[in-house]
Amino acid sequence: MDYQGGRLGLPSCNVTDTAVPDLSVQTDVPVFGTGSMSDAGSVDGVFTLLGGLAGVAPDARQSAGTRAALVTNQRRKPPESKRTESMDIVKAHGAEIPALGFGVFRMSDAEVEAIVPTALEVGFRHFDTAQIYRNEAALGRALQAAGARRDDLFLTTKVWVDNYRKDRFAASVDDSLDRLKVDRVDLLLLHWPGDKVAIADQIAMLGEVQAAGKTRFIGVSNQNIAQMKESVAVSQAPIVTNQIEVHPYLDQRAVAAAAREMGVAITAYYGMADGAVPRDPVLREIGAKYGKTAAQVALRWLIQQGYIALSKTARPERVAENLAIFDFALSDGDMTAIGKLSRPNGRLVSPPGLAPTWD
Repeated sequence: MDYQGGRLGLPSCNVTDTAVPDLSVQTDVPVFGTGSMSDAGSVDGVFTLLGGLAGVAPDARQSAGTRAALVTNQRRKPPESKRTESMDIVKAHGAEIPALGFGVFRMSDAEVEAIVPTALEVGFRHFDTAQIYRNEAALGRALQAAGARRDDLFLTTKVWVDNYRKDRFAASVDDSLDRLKVDRVDLLLLHWPGDKVAIADQIAMLGEVQAAGKTRFIGVSNQNIAQMKESVAVSQAPIVTNQIEVHPYLDQRAVAAAAREMGVAITAYYGMADGAVPRDPVLREIGAKYGKTAAQVALRWLIQQGYIALSKTARPERVAENLAIFDFALSDGDMTAIGKLSRPNGRLVSPPGLAPTWD
């Protein structure tokens, strides 16, 4: 069921453990990382809502300090002469997650199958998809066709809210594994908290599929602080990450600080703010000082705060550009200036019936 061939191996590593970064300041060693279906009416309805907007580890019941200590940063150094950047990884509760991931949200099957070989070639190993994206099969085909070795990859997918039922949850995960052509994923997330199924019940179903060997690690997505705390408290296994919207226009420091106290890594999606980031004059001016684009500056800003970041592009020339963010560091002043771009109405993704009351 897993990929064959194995032409593409994982780059060798220079690994250095570091302390968990203070999310409020620059770090010298960086790290990273749609209405209910009843409201939306169908999968297409959910895409209408969203389209306009835009890794069994130790027991989770530990002190906050102990849990936080389990999140560390490492750096992965690729040996290929054509690539001089390093790839950081985030370690959380035994998971080793490449700090920069390649996301396939709102990408067609054709786009996924065309761009994934380029992403693998330049060094991406972390791929993020979801049941609702309807492109898990395309990603599985692309990775298999490229000869990627399964053990070299970090695959994340997300369970859709309609499958938060005892008679559907595990079966839907089996379907995802079939489409991805793997026996298990590395990280399985609950996509949205929604308003129909209790958090404790969602976590129980997630834990059952992990115990059955269908995922190595579990996490959540789009949870507020209270929901994240409940998830950590009731889960028999550690919650590795909370995947949330993060970009320069949305202040997520409160959620990030709470996650850090619980040893939960933050994975940032929508880092380009639906195309606003590349056009931003402040980010472009900062980028000019480093010979970088505004998009690279924004991705660097994310990893310098200690987040896992998801990049996305269907343009081959942009793939290597997105990865070229490990050869510079933003100054304290620039980090502060970017943080000042946040605004009260900066959130872009908040579908009714799916999104919680945000912090």
